[in-house]
Amino acid sequence: MNVWCKSATHAGGAVAEAALFNRLPAFPDDGRQTFDYGFGIQGVIAIAPVDGQYHPRASGTELEDVSYLTIHGSLDGDVQSFMGTSQFARTTFPECVSCFKSSVYVLGANHGQFNTSWGRADYGMPGRLFLNLEPIMDDELQRDMARPIFTAFLLTTLFGRDQYQQVFADVPRTAPWIPQPVELITDYRAGGELVIADFEEDADLQTGTLPAAKIQGGGLSRWSEAEVRLKWEPLDSAAVRIGWVRKEGADAPFWRVSFDTSPAAFTALSFSLAMSEDSPLDDEEAGWTTPESLDVSIVITDRSNQSVSILLGDLGLLPPPVHAHTRKHPWLDETDTAEPLFTRYRIDASQLSPLDLSELASIEFRFDRGEAGVVLLDDVALTTPRPMPVEPLDAEPGG
Repeated sequence: MNVWCKSATHAGGAVAEAALFNRLPAFPDDGRQTFDYGFGIQGVIAIAPVDGQYHPRASGTELEDVSYLTIHGSLDGDVQSFMGTSQFARTTFPECVSCFKSSVYVLGANHGQFNTSWGRADYGMPGRLFLNLEPIMDDELQRDMARPIFTAFLLTTLFGRDQYQQVFADVPRTAPWIPQPVELITDYRAGGELVIADFEEDADLQTGTLPAAKIQGGGLSRWSEAEVRLKWEPLDSAAVRIGWVRKEGADAPFWRVSFDTSPAAFTALSFSLAMSEDSPLDDEEAGWTTPESLDVSIVITDRSNQSVSILLGDLGLLPPPVHAHTRKHPWLDETDTAEPLFTRYRIDASQLSPLDLSELASIEFRFDRGEAGVVLLDDVALTTPRPMPVEPLDAEPGG
């Protein structure tokens, strides 16, 4: 049987190292120490991990062709930054079209209650006296929420039950498998995606990852590409920062990717978005307040100039920044209280009729709804997923 790994301590980062070492002939820091592992590791689960405690070749651990799941609580009093998303960013699928990766951020969860031993306080005495314990969710609820997510991952990676990958591809904002609402913010990537723009390739704002892709912007108040920063460290992934302020009587601001030659026909368009707290105004001190929600029009056009416009809000709400106060008083927090949290959105081919999907001309993000805002956009991609089995999902994957 295939092997999987998990952890709920600072060794949460070590499961990624185990998956890396499993495929290496020797220890990266000393070739005299040879390896002979070759276990059938197909997936890694990292629960509230630390990242970067080990750096092979003085860089972050890179995983290839192994599915990866990381989960984190907003009220984690120990690992306050969602560091698992850095390993998420460094996990790629050059050969494995069935592999996938997912990040799940759980509002109200802490560090220790994913298991039955550590409890509500993520620090021992005297540090626990300063922890903000009151808003942390019930311990059984936290495990009841996580159990179906882990089960769906194992059913997919260990047993080939590919229909359970839908749990990660289309995670709702609240977990439907438990009676009490728990809010989730999730990101997801699948193997076999054709990446249009991941903003890693160069400093030219007008080029995409796909050579045929050309990028334009109009009416924007902010437009830059840079590595995303978490509370504690860089994310190890770049994104484009797009800001706008709508002006009365002017055309709506936009960010658009066009194609010199059409990509292959696709079954879905996907992208990741996060709301930023950066000000869209020229004057950063001009009293900007981050909105509670933002809506955007995504306009897809083919070469016959037919267009379909999809509202982001119809795909799912864009979560506002989450400010997590893990200490009783703000001045006790050791870091920023919020960091970018990406959500994956997907537009299926069935939503794009009557477009000719083999003759894609452009994809435009048109900022024609909210008055102003700033978003981070990453990993715009076209997907041709493997056919999913028709076997229905169980009502409760963890049941």
